[in-house]
Parts: sequence; structure tokens; C-alpha cells
Amino acid sequence: MRTRHTVRRVLWIVPTLVFTSLVLFGFLSTLGAHRADAARLPRFFQPQPQSVRERADGAVRRIAGEGSEAEDGARDLAGLGGAALPHVLPRLDALPPRARGRVALALGPVARRMGVGTREELLQPETAVLFWTRFWQDRSIDFRPGVAKRAVRRVMQHASEGRREDVLSLDTFALPELILALPTVRSPEDVVTTARLCQLLAHVSGKPWTIDETASAAQAETARRTWLRWWRDNRLQFVNLEGPERLFAMVTETEYGRWAEAAAYSRLGTTAQGQPVLDVLSARAPLSLSILVAAILAGYLGSIALGTWAAASRNFDRMAAPFVLALIAVPLVVLLPSVAPTEPAGHVLLAVLAVSLMTSATLSRYQRGALRRELATDYARTRRAFGLPPLRIAWVSVRGASSALGSLLGRDLPTLLSLCLLVEYALDLPGLGPVTVQALKSGDVSWLMAVGLGSMTLAALMQILSDRVLLALDPRIDSQALERKGELS
Repeated sequence: MRTRHTVRRVLWIVPTLVFTSLVLFGFLSTLGAHRADAARLPRFFQPQPQSVRERADGAVRRIAGEGSEAEDGARDLAGLGGAALPHVLPRLDALPPRARGRVALALGPVARRMGVGTREELLQPETAVLFWTRFWQDRSIDFRPGVAKRAVRRVMQHASEGRREDVLSLDTFALPELILALPTVRSPEDVVTTARLCQLLAHVSGKPWTIDETASAAQAETARRTWLRWWRDNRLQFVNLEGPERLFAMVTETEYGRWAEAAAYSRLGTTAQGQPVLDVLSARAPLSLSILVAAILAGYLGSIALGTWAAASRNFDRMAAPFVLALIAVPLVVLLPSVAPTEPAGHVLLAVLAVSLMTSATLSRYQRGALRRELATDYARTRRAFGLPPLRIAWVSVRGASSALGSLLGRDLPTLLSLCLLVEYALDLPGLGPVTVQALKSGDVSWLMAVGLGSMTLAALMQILSDRVLLALDPRIDSQALERKGELS
């Protein structure tokens, strides 16, 4: 029964985190640190995702107009490139003559990038229309996913000039297959393949992210991640949405969807400094967790000792209450830099001391109240009546009262972690604290989401563990009642 209940609570963490991530993202996104491309997206729902078909149609309508809108449409159509040709060229004859000529001229940069057509053919509206009409009659069969996939596969095997031209002649229509072909860099052969693909991607998209075939594996992997990140943000400019893909894009083509996709496929996204969030967490989290664990152990032991003394002392409320309030109220973040030792190890010890003191001061009142209630129970009076030694009575009572503190660990863990981060920032320790404070200042949503959801996951797991420990320490607790409490919480 206990195992099944624990497994059920662990499984409930996933939907809880999904709901929490929505709420947390809605709050953090108000900090305003969005990329320029994401700032145009709705936050959670995209009612009308714009794929290459809609973008190409919009560009053609603007080109058919007059003035600045026509110039913007021509620029957008050139950016869409070969991916827009299957949606523009078949309907070219249906346009009015003047609009048809302007659209044909707007496709001139695409033709030059693809390496097709001559200057004379693309210079005048009439000759440009004739060129694109003949081009589509001869080459329309090439603009199919299977053809693009085969062309990319051949250039990966051997990057001859002819095979490169086969890919370049498809222009942005080949982008999905080029991105899909980027390998995870593990060997020198992967570096060579990545370099070839990056050169093709740079030519087609106009982006500068290329590497040499002699580059290191780290450089190649960085280039691959850069292209993948760019593709996730811009892929709808070059692919068409059909059926379920359009429904899926209503969620993914949002600020929240972009963050979730980056978190799933790009090491929890990237920080404001361009570093993978998971890499920064892996480098800094061990120190923060070490300080947190040490402070929890010392703080809980201190709270048991302080609370026990408080329960046994009649004058505690008058003598020690000001001391406890001082521990809570003293702004350690202000005092720590002035008393910190110069050695890094001393900084860590001082951080543990600061957090443990605050923990002891906060939790000792719970220990005091629990122990006083324990000493007033029939169990304690019965032990005294049977003549048990005072130390034995005290030990049993303290054990029963202290078990209650374990149930508070999951609840207090986010607060303790926040305190650790503040102390790390005050002492300039290489933990999560300085990065998190800087993320709050700059509005780094990816980092704050990772820290927030990670701390909530840790708190949920610790709450489950603390409930199991509470049952083990105090057999008088009804396990079914505790399980009902977990279902209600």
C-alpha cells in the first residue's frame, strides 16, 4: 500500500510540473527579456500559425500593391526563397499582368542564389515571367521532399561540385533535410560532414555560421546547435503545415512553446549569455546542493537542540526569544561580505553557518511546541509513572517531537534553497546564486524556469521522502491517515 501510494505521488509530479510551468512562465515572461523573434509571438496559444504557404501568399499580395508594401513583400519573398516557389509559381498566371511582372522580378535574388537564369532573363518583367514559367514546367518535379532528401544524402557522401549544385538549386526548399542531416558530433568524420552542411546552410539562408573541415569537435557541435536553434525559431518560414501539424503549431508557435521545445531539445535552452542551461547547472549545482545539504543537517540538529532547551526552560520565552528573533531578522546578506574570510573554503563554511543558523532559528519554535505537547501526553506521564529514567523519557519524547520536523522539509526546501542562493551571491561563491540573481536582473526566462522547476521537483521528492521517514521514526502515526493527507495536499 505504501509503495503504491508513493509511486502514485511520484507520477503526479509530471502533470503538476506542467501546470506549474505554465503559471511560472506567465509570471517570468513579464520580466521582458525576450528575443526579438519571440516578442512577436503570443504567449500560450497561436490561433493562426503562419507557414510558408501563408507567408508566400501574403508577400505576393503586398507585391501586387504599391509603395512600401510592395518593397516589403519583395524582401519577404526573397527571404522565403525556394521554399515559396511551389506556392507562388503555379499561380503566377492567375495574377494580373503588372502584378505578375513584379512578382517575377522579386524572385530575381532567389534565382541568383540558386544559380539559375541569366541577367537578361531576370532584368525585365516580361522576360522574368517567361523564365519562371519555363523553369516551373521543367523543374517542378524537383521540388518534392524525396528529391531534396536524396540530394542532401548524396552531398553528404561526396561533396562534388555537381552534387552541391543539386542542393543549392533547391535553395531554402532543402533546409528541412539539411537541418535533419546535421549529425551529433562524435568523430572527425562528423566534423567534416557538419562543415559541408554548414556551408550549404549558410549559402541558402544567408547566415554566417560556417566552420572549416579542420575545426575541432567542440566548434562543430557549437555550430550544429546554433543552426538547430535558428531552425526552431524560423522553420515555419520554409515548411508548410498540413492537418495535425497545424493543430500542433497552435501550441508550439508561442513563447511558451518555443521555451518548452528549447528545453527538450537544446539542453534546457540557453542563458542570456548564450550558454546551455544544463551545462551551467551541471557546473554550479554541486556546490549549491552541498551547501544546502550541510546547512539542512546542521540547521535541523540545531533546531532540535534549541527547541528542546526552549521546551525545558520556563524562562525561554523571556530569555531566548529575542535571540531567535535576532537570528531571523539580522540581514546576513549585508553582514557576510564584511566578515567573510578570504579563502574559498572559508566562504563555503560561512555560507553553511549562515543558512544553518537561519534554519535553526526558524524551526526551533516547531520543535519547542511539539516537545511540549509530547511531554504533556499520556505516554509521557505513563513513562514517568512506571519509573523510567528521566534521560530515557527525554530521549523518547525528543525523538517523537523531532519526527515532526522531517515532515516540514519538503515545505521549507524552496525557502532554504532561496536563502542559500542569496548567501552565495553575497559571498560571490561559484554556485547557482550569482547566476540566478543576474538572471533576475536581466529577465533570463530560460534560467529562471530551470531553477524554479528544478527546485519544485526537488521539494516534491523531498516531501515524499520526509513522509516516509516520518512513518519510520514515529510508528504511532497512522500510515493511511498520512496517505490521505498526501492525496489532499
